[in-house]
Amino acid sequence: MKPKSHVNVVRRGTGEALVASARWCSSSLCRLRGLQFRRGLAPGEALILVEEMDTIMNSSIHMFFVFF
Repeated sequence: MKPKSHVNVVRRGTGEALVASARWCSSSLCRLRGLQFRRGLAPGEALILVEEMDTIMNSSIHMFFVFF
């Protein structure tokens, strides 16, 4: 099964679409690339960083080469 690359973010209570197409980053390479070397996100764009387990090491992020 191919991993999903984009998902819709919807508010559960109302069904309101918060983000029409958020990038789903579950691979190591996608998470590593993250927001590096980007100048910003377009309106309505989002990045969801997904980890298998919630630990301090897995949930830590860096801001190297993130310009916004």
